[in-house]
Amino acid sequence: MLQVSRTSISVFVIVLILVLFAQALSQNEAEIGRLELLLESNPEEAISGLEALVETSPSPRSYFLLAKAWALVDANESLFLLERVFERAPLHELAWQLWADIITTSNQYVYAQARLQQQLESHPQSSYLHLLFAQINVSAGKPAEAQKFFGRVLEIAPDDSVHKNRALFSLGYMHVSSNRFKEGESFLKQVLERDKGYVPQAVDLA
Repeated sequence: MLQVSRTSISVFVIVLILVLFAQALSQNEAEIGRLELLLESNPEEAISGLEALVETSPSPRSYFLLAKAWALVDANESLFLLERVFERAPLHELAWQLWADIITTSNQYVYAQARLQQQLESHPQSSYLHLLFAQINVSAGKPAEAQKFFGRVLEIAPDDSVHKNRALFSLGYMHVSSNRFKEGESFLKQVLERDKGYVPQAVDLA
């Protein structure tokens, strides 16, 4: 009888812990959602709440939102926080995009290329990093390098990947912009066959 009671108490304690843990996660998600909505309208207030959040729940998402908020106030602080994201999630796409936006805004193309090359050595099959590297080369005025990396995206990205669609559209755009209409048309046809959502952009380009 005593053994049954102890077992029942143990089960109850485990269930209670799981319930409390689920409640804490739910509250945490609700708070993150609230701060995410607040971020654009009042980044300073969002920063205050997110700084408290990363103290208790230092997740890639909470650090990314804090970095996104700081990007509206102080880009250098944002870059520091993005490194915290990369430590926890090396292939966090939104974080890498924000990082690239900050770096290229200040025309640090050489640094951006060196950093991404380093990342690709560690993650050679990341179609997103190849895509980002290609986009940075476009911004840096290096179309030949950009085409090489867009081509690499087409090689390694899964067939249903949005990265492949973006690479195809970018290649089409680059070819049309340089008056190579036949090649550009071929890439644009491919992306439209894969995703009709590109129709407005393709019409604008035409």
